[in-house]
Amino acid sequence: MSDFRRLWFATAVSVLGTYGAAIALAVRTYQETGRATWVSAVFVAEFLPPLVIGLAFGERLNRLSPRRTLVACDLASMCCFAFLAAVHTPAAVVGLAAAAGAASGVFRPISLAVVPALVGEQGIDRANSSLAAVETAMTAIGQGLAGVVIVAAGADVVLAANAASFAASALLLTGCHGIDEPPAAGEPMVGARRQLRRSLRVVRRAPPLRQVALSWIPMFAVTGVFNSMEVPLLLGPFGASAAVAGLTVAVATVGQVLGALAAGRVGGAKVAVLYPLLVAVMAAATLACGAAQALAVAVAAFAVLGIANGLVLVHIRSTLQRSTSPDQRAAVTALLISASAVMIAGGAAAGGVLATAYSPRTAFLAAGVVGCVTALLAVATRPGRLSATGQPGPSQT
Repeated sequence: MSDFRRLWFATAVSVLGTYGAAIALAVRTYQETGRATWVSAVFVAEFLPPLVIGLAFGERLNRLSPRRTLVACDLASMCCFAFLAAVHTPAAVVGLAAAAGAASGVFRPISLAVVPALVGEQGIDRANSSLAAVETAMTAIGQGLAGVVIVAAGADVVLAANAASFAASALLLTGCHGIDEPPAAGEPMVGARRQLRRSLRVVRRAPPLRQVALSWIPMFAVTGVFNSMEVPLLLGPFGASAAVAGLTVAVATVGQVLGALAAGRVGGAKVAVLYPLLVAVMAAATLACGAAQALAVAVAAFAVLGIANGLVLVHIRSTLQRSTSPDQRAAVTALLISASAVMIAGGAAAGGVLATAYSPRTAFLAAGVVGCVTALLAVATRPGRLSATGQPGPSQT
């Protein structure tokens, strides 16, 4: 089995378990405490550590041995979820969720940063296409299976199964020897503030990466609104049933999988050229969701948005990998993941405020306007002429 296939299967297994466990942990916590605040605390505990790691410790991620670190993170997550299956005290659950979140905060940027070393320059787009597709698919399957298993066997079984998924992932990654060595050390290690400035300098000096930072990170606010308000929109203004709402959300997920797969076939250079248009399509689809009077129009908009989102996400990953040197790739990736997480949380919060004060339609319309502005930024920050491989030309490095 090639090293990339090991990473692919490890990703599929762990994502399947993780998103099932997220549902199970929220359900169990609410059932046992009867308080939404504890559910919120668990969410914050999982969300906050990756944010802190990306902002304060990204430089150190560059100096770690990738294979050993990925395996160690999987084993740490395995232990956390094994304990979570047995521990029911709310404070302890929050603590274990924070530990699992910290492991994820280290694992994620390193796993994205090692892809070029496993597949080579020519294979980056197809590799990211395959990984993005399987992540999206396993997320949907994990969430769907979680509900069935919780009803049939209880939330603890889902949490224990997630622990087993991390064990399987660690076993697969143990044999991934193509990423044995850490990247060669670049500049000397610095403190968190100087390291943050260093990562920002990398972003500023690479035009494709600068375009991503300025025109895609704001789109995560739109994503936050969409993800948090899609069900209220469907159940409220459209009067859809829970089953129809679930199917509509599934349509967007299937669209994202198809978009991710298409990105690998289209190629990085073409998707890079189409990127501003794809952002505009996402903005238009978001506006359509808020303005549509017929459910069928909203379902079509969900599908279109999902396809465009899948194409863009693969482009973003490839841009990150091509526009950063190996000795800075993990730190820059961690920083952008942190910034994206902040925007998603902010978008979700703003969407909730707008939906409460006005309606879910208003939240979608506002998000669509933000998306339109972001599309203009994507046009304004277009890099110069790209090479045939989709890499920045010599003048852009």
